[in-house]
Amino acid sequence: MRDEVHLLPKMILEISEAKDFQSAIEVALKNICEITGWNYGDAWIRSSDESVLERIPAAYCSSGSPVKFKELSEKFTFPLGTGMPGRIWLSKKYEWVPDVSLVSKIEFPRAKFARKAGFRACLGVPIIAGDEVLAVLVFLMFESREEEMRFVDFISGAAAELGSVIQRKKAEEQRRAASLYARNLIEASLDPLVTISPEGKIMDVNKATEGITGIPRERLIGTDFSDYFTEPENARRGYHQVFSDGYVRDYPLSIRNISGNIIDVLYNATVYRDENGQILGVFAAARDISQIKQAEEEIRKLNAQLERRITERTRQLEAANKELEAFSYSVSHDLRAPLRSIDGFSQALLEDYGGVLDAQAKDYLTRVRSASQRMSQLIDDMLVLSRVTRREMKRSAVDLSALANMIAAELLKAQPQRRVEFNISPGLVVNGDAELLRAMLENLLGNAWKFTSTRQSATIEFGVKDLDGKPSYFVRDNGVGFDMAYASKLFQAFQRLHLQTDFPGTGIGLATVKRIINRHGGRIWAESEAGKGATFYFNL
Repeated sequence: MRDEVHLLPKMILEISEAKDFQSAIEVALKNICEITGWNYGDAWIRSSDESVLERIPAAYCSSGSPVKFKELSEKFTFPLGTGMPGRIWLSKKYEWVPDVSLVSKIEFPRAKFARKAGFRACLGVPIIAGDEVLAVLVFLMFESREEEMRFVDFISGAAAELGSVIQRKKAEEQRRAASLYARNLIEASLDPLVTISPEGKIMDVNKATEGITGIPRERLIGTDFSDYFTEPENARRGYHQVFSDGYVRDYPLSIRNISGNIIDVLYNATVYRDENGQILGVFAAARDISQIKQAEEEIRKLNAQLERRITERTRQLEAANKELEAFSYSVSHDLRAPLRSIDGFSQALLEDYGGVLDAQAKDYLTRVRSASQRMSQLIDDMLVLSRVTRREMKRSAVDLSALANMIAAELLKAQPQRRVEFNISPGLVVNGDAELLRAMLENLLGNAWKFTSTRQSATIEFGVKDLDGKPSYFVRDNGVGFDMAYASKLFQAFQRLHLQTDFPGTGIGLATVKRIINRHGGRIWAESEAGKGATFYFNL
């Protein structure tokens, strides 16, 4: 080995000129082997998860025989402290093996393959920068050789010089990877991104900016950023605001594309600084909101159209309600007159000619009067049902407990001979239409009163309980009840579950109740069993 020391600067220069970290290692392996006469060299670095050492692709072979050994070495990894690379990484000291054929597999895991390749002597050296191990270089030769310090000194000296060079290469490579990542990230953005100098000149743009302006990057760079907006002065005001406040958020501007199209955008921008905190310029990102604005305009038009339709429909409904109301009163008036005549003349016959009429004739006249009176009641109930639907709501705080007590008092006064116990919970106050809610309670409590008439001792209860997290009010009685199989008919007009002769009525009451509950945004349902009373629940 001649003039090794003089060749070291030349080797360092070649390493410095290598394009990246791995290329620098490859140059180092080749130079050291050729200068010192080693036949094979490879390098070991930490894996990405830093759990083991793995061989980098770069390796040096002086002849064809080590090729198989090189291929087999690619499959090896060394946990720290294991094998020559793992031991050197932890100790930071070189190791020399005079003959690998004489060492165990534990000491040298590649010994078997090294012997097959004809290798004997082996030297391992760490590459250190500062206190950090960057790599471990391993060299082998075909002859057995005891430790020679001239080899150790030269390679160790070269490794020391290589440390700083390789560390710089790694740093440069990491910076290039980071720069490439940042560039790819910028280009991947669907939003236009632009950097602007303190003088207002465009320094860089991404593809999205080229797309929104219709101008290539090379023509944009160096031009005044405000030239591409419909309101340049407004754009400059936003730019100056970034310098004064450090940022802007959702700043509205409009970009004019080279084709003449106008694109509405919202800009978010911030200043960017060097490592000393000096402002270098502005980084801005635009969000194309033209589709959003178009959608908002469509929604505005649809809302206006809907409002017109609602207004027209309301007008039509008001007109229809007025016509229906006039029709209802007209029908009521036109029906009442003949009904009064039928009832009046039937009564006159009974009073004036009762002495000459037989029992069957009197019964017929009585039935005629009863039917005409029932028909009159049906007309009254239909008018009530019609008013419930059309009546304008007047909401206020309504004390249901007070209403129930008044209705109960009226029922007891009308039939004082009945034994009925009312249990009414106090303080049940709701928001609703007082007149409609009174009509609703009159029907529910009136039904409970009617269908308990066969009980010697009747009980009617009005209260509230929590069902599914909502207050649900109820009217419960111990009357005759009904079969739940027919519950679907309860709230339909003119539907009855009991005979007229047993419990008189028109079948309008519960239909009226349901309409009142519906107008208050609630619902009503019932639970019962024939002969065991009934409970009507409602919420508002």
